[in-house]
Amino acid sequence: MSNNSVSIAQAKRTLISCFNSSPRTFRPLLQGAPGTAKTSLVEQVTKDIGYEHFETVILSQMTPEHITGYPYVVDGEMRYARPTWWPTKPKTVVFFDEIGQCPMAVQNVAMQIIHERRVGPHVLPDDCIVIAAGNRAEDRAGSTVMQTALRTRFFPVLTVEPTKDEWCDHATETGFNPFVIAWVRAVRHNVLDFDPREKGGFVSPRTLEQAGHLMTAFNDDPENPDLVASLYGVLGDRDASQFLAFVKTVCRMPAYDEIRTQPLSAAVVEDMTDA
Repeated sequence: MSNNSVSIAQAKRTLISCFNSSPRTFRPLLQGAPGTAKTSLVEQVTKDIGYEHFETVILSQMTPEHITGYPYVVDGEMRYARPTWWPTKPKTVVFFDEIGQCPMAVQNVAMQIIHERRVGPHVLPDDCIVIAAGNRAEDRAGSTVMQTALRTRFFPVLTVEPTKDEWCDHATETGFNPFVIAWVRAVRHNVLDFDPREKGGFVSPRTLEQAGHLMTAFNDDPENPDLVASLYGVLGDRDASQFLAFVKTVCRMPAYDEIRTQPLSAAVVEDMTDA
């Protein structure tokens, strides 16, 4: 864990403090492993600071012309069309995502916008906020080492690492699948278990959300072979196996009313390793 690692709650407080102080001054960069809820964090901050518009620009899918605008000629002069994503409304947050995965030429154009708040004839509105995010090179998620000139344009630079408690609280508030929440609370030490050297699924806020949707789609049935195969693909072999064993154990436990009214006959699981 690096010294600039922060929880989602801490990252949110930091961004809100910066933007409430001086929207134009700060240019945050959020880093982190895949699936650490960076996009959701920026969307929430947008609402919390009272901004009305949110524009996501996936830089890894862009060419320089998508950022500068395609050139065209009028009366012998070259002009540049305004990109469709360019903010024209007040109180807009522009979110440059996957900044570490885009070509160097796109990074160079993004650097001009971040530093000068303009590119060619296109100028950002005074109250426009720019936030960037991306994976780190060591995450092996297709990112390269960001140019030093670009990285130093950002401040603050925050590495986002969600905590177990804040994820569970958020999941409970939003009506998340109860089996996934219970498993995280009872078994997991964290909600991010990403090893870039491993292939396949892994645990992260994103994959936990996916696991919850799969459980709901298959009626929380841990014996359903389609659900089992899908969970292994999302969570990886070790964690999917552990999660399914946990669900089977919970499903075999008697209800509270059964224990209260029929304590001697309630079917309690004696060997949970056999669940």
